[in-house]
Amino acid sequence: MDAVSVFSVISASASLAKTCVSVVKALHDLAETYKHAELAIFSISEDCEMVQLAWGHIETWAKTQAPLPTSTFVLDRLLRSVQSGQLIMSALEEDIATAQQMKPGIFRRRMNVIWNEKVFQDHQNRIRGQVAALTLLLEVIKLPQSDDRTDMLSVDRKVFEDADSSVMSIVPSRSSAIDGDDSSISTKTSIRSNALHWIPFSFDRDLFTSYVYKRNYRPPVSKLPTVRNSMQSLAIVPSAEDEGNLAPGLTTLRPRPVSHLRLESLSSAQIYYDRQGIPRTGDVGTGSQMDTALVRSVQRRDYNVAYVHLKYGADLAAIFADDAEIDLSDKVDVLGYLMQTDPALLHVVLLRMAYTAGKGWIKSLKFCVPVRRSWHISVSNFIKIWSSAERAGAFADTARSVEPIVDDIRSSSLTVLQLVCAHGNKAVLEYLIRVGHRPFSLSDPMGEPLSLCIMGHASNSTMEALMTLELSKSTYEDALRSFIVSMHSNLTHWSQTARLAHGWQPNWRFDLPIAEGLTQEEMEDVRMIDDVRMRDGRTLPFLHMAIYGIHKAGPPQERKKELLEWLIQDYRIQSYDMLGQYRLHVFFRITPLFLAALLGEHEMLMILLNKGFRHIVKDSPQLIWEQKGSLPLKNRRRVFAVLHEHYDMLKWNTVSLQWYNQLDAQLLVQ
Repeated sequence: MDAVSVFSVISASASLAKTCVSVVKALHDLAETYKHAELAIFSISEDCEMVQLAWGHIETWAKTQAPLPTSTFVLDRLLRSVQSGQLIMSALEEDIATAQQMKPGIFRRRMNVIWNEKVFQDHQNRIRGQVAALTLLLEVIKLPQSDDRTDMLSVDRKVFEDADSSVMSIVPSRSSAIDGDDSSISTKTSIRSNALHWIPFSFDRDLFTSYVYKRNYRPPVSKLPTVRNSMQSLAIVPSAEDEGNLAPGLTTLRPRPVSHLRLESLSSAQIYYDRQGIPRTGDVGTGSQMDTALVRSVQRRDYNVAYVHLKYGADLAAIFADDAEIDLSDKVDVLGYLMQTDPALLHVVLLRMAYTAGKGWIKSLKFCVPVRRSWHISVSNFIKIWSSAERAGAFADTARSVEPIVDDIRSSSLTVLQLVCAHGNKAVLEYLIRVGHRPFSLSDPMGEPLSLCIMGHASNSTMEALMTLELSKSTYEDALRSFIVSMHSNLTHWSQTARLAHGWQPNWRFDLPIAEGLTQEEMEDVRMIDDVRMRDGRTLPFLHMAIYGIHKAGPPQERKKELLEWLIQDYRIQSYDMLGQYRLHVFFRITPLFLAALLGEHEMLMILLNKGFRHIVKDSPQLIWEQKGSLPLKNRRRVFAVLHEHYDMLKWNTVSLQWYNQLDAQLLVQ
């Protein structure tokens, strides 16, 4: 960026930020005069403060960009935003000055005539368009590469187009300077672009704010998402399936237009929702300052500010808390604003609420949110978002239906974080982490979020999102043991029938026998063997469990490699490379290397060798090998090939060397 451009951006940003400060002060003074419009004025004031903050960040960024290259497209967008901001603030200052001069008289009728709600509503719509554009612009300039900035501006150009279209209600199209070629359209700063630009003149302000111009010029319909404070109607049309799930008496109601701004005027379906509440109050709100700011913005019906809070760290559940004191109509308006502004974020926060409140609560909430024609979303997308939330709610209901009911919620009921991990939903997990949810110590290791991630066979990216948090070593071990048990569908965490039938409790000392398919009698025999337990009370060392569990789960070879490498990255090798019992009723001590060989896992063998494991076996390898006689010949050959390739690296004793030679002879014959 050249020095002239840098200076232009810095000076213009500082000037606009200063203008915003004076406008905010003037608006506060105005609110003292027009008490009946105080909320509307304060709402405009907060939007101006957000614009001021954005220009302050842009000024700070521009001061550090002098030696760095910036694309013409990005610079062009910056200058256009500056020009738009100047014009919007100038027009607002004019109307504020006019309102300040016309003091309310002794007649109440005169005060109502003086305050022009429509004019200031138009100003607020334009300012909110600038807030959306500047928010995106701040994200763009934070990107490290100039090409990335240009690409992001191109993809999200509709945000800027909407903001520019709102400014056109002040600046008419005839003030654009155009010659014959699109590529020659330019601004006062000679920045070339394929978009229309206007050239400001010294008389623009007097012209565009004159009485004659305002009387004859009709501003275009703004494409910006707006939330009206006037009475709006909606119709509730439950489906046949939904009618069966409503409270008694609701199925006889006919759809009728009702107000969504007065709670006492709501339909019975909405009142049913309001009375039901959220069953999982422990998941509602983390008590952060961002949550408090979100609640206040919704109480003021300032949904643009609420949207920004939700995007950067507030939890939607905060507005549904018992102490939030927010009308149902305002909650519905927040969802409606998200529906037309950011459907992707709405999908995430609805899923988050579904995991907390369940399917019934989500379905009753859906009846309160109609599809309005003014929203830029198709009916199919509306149905898709809510259907996905209902499925998540059904998953939560199924999981919690078998949980024991005790006084301590943390030790019994599944939290929203646990359910999201079990369902493997990365987007909602990242949202929960962003708003402040964290795992806590549980008496039941199967409830660890990482355990549930693995049990739900979540993707690598989902587990990586959870791994950004600090987790203890025992969490990894409990997760792996959960993985082993989860291989059997009749022993999942919330399978109540299976628990009753098998008498199963999460005791890791007996998990491997269960996974190996031992009978109930054999398990009783296992409970009597105390002399084979490890020091931590578990049957086998963690690494043996990991190798065995990954093998039994049967993922693709590449997936097995990733899992084992991830689990042993900080593992310390002990004497004999961590010897452990093969099975409780077979007293043979084997190493992780030999266990991988028994299972025919050549990829695991390579990982262990690269980690530094060298010992094969200590006792009777041939007998154990014969017990695995069903191991396919193809796998035997691969295992032997790995052992043969690294023969000199391995540590052999007499018994293990004899086994190796016998294996070599068997494979040659076969």
